[in-house]
Amino acid sequence: MLQAVLNLLPVCKAAEMLERDGMAVRVISMPSMGTFLWQDKDYRDTLLPGREIHRSVFTEAGCTLGWGQLTNNPSLFIGMDTFGRSAPDTVLAEKFGFTAETLYQKIRNWLNESRD
Repeated sequence: MLQAVLNLLPVCKAAEMLERDGMAVRVISMPSMGTFLWQDKDYRDTLLPGREIHRSVFTEAGCTLGWGQLTNNPSLFIGMDTFGRSAPDTVLAEKFGFTAETLYQKIRNWLNESRD
């Protein structure tokens, strides 16, 4: 499962690449964790299922703090845990690894490492 709080286009493209590799991928957009957490637990569980999802990836063009409370599964958190930068979004995406290809490679590497 890929959870995204950034431009969804690179996330969806990375998901397509992973699907071409034979992986089952589900993309969820969560623009507000606070609003999501106010929802009924049964509803939240339909979006973030338990152990039947073996691994989760959370992406955010910002701080990843707090995303760990949403899963008990092995998870990869891709974010920008440094103080913000100013530049056009395409420059920042490239610099901080939020392009489709970079997301795909980070996820593939993590999956390969976690199998060992």
